Amino acid sequence: MANVGDNRDEVLRVDKNLFRKELCQLLDDYNQIDAFLFFRLVHAAYEKTVNNCVKETTIFYHIHNPDTYAKLNFMNFAPDTSWILMVREPVQSCESWVREPFHDNDYSKISTRIITMLFNIDSIIFRNQRSVGVRLEDLKMYPKKTISALCA
Repeated sequence: MANVGDNRDEVLRVDKNLFRKELCQLLDDYNQIDAFLFFRLVHAAYEKTVNNCVKETTIFYHIHNPDTYAKLNFMNFAPDTSWILMVREPVQSCESWVREPFHDNDYSKISTRIITMLFNIDSIIFRNQRSVGVRLEDLKMYPKKTISALCA
C-alpha cells in the first residue's frame, strides 16, 4: 500500500491511536470472542478509522500463498467464504516456475515445481467451496471489465 493514487505517489496512513480506540470500543460489546469475530472487528475498526460510512459487511481478505492448514483454519471460522484464486496464463506460469531448474538441468526440481503448481490450482478447497479463478493477465489488461465481471 506504499504507492497509491492516480500518480502512485500517495501513501495510505491510518491513525493507530484512533484505530486502537475504535477496536477497543467494538470489543467492549462482547464478553467472548473467537478468531473470526476478532478478524471482523479489526476490519470494522479500520473502516471507522478511515471514516468509511458505508455499512458494508463483505470483507476482501488477501491471503498470499496460504498453506493448506491456513486455508482449512480460515474455512473452519468462515465456512461461507467465497474464494478467488489468481492464476497466471498457464504456459507462462510454468515457464517461470521451471526456468532456473531447466537451465540447471534439474529434472527432479522441474517436475516437482510443475506438480506443486497443479496441486495448488486443484485444491480441494476450491473444488468444494464457492470459488472462482481470475487470470492475472485479464486483471492487468482489462481491470474495470474484470473487476465488474467478478463483482457480478
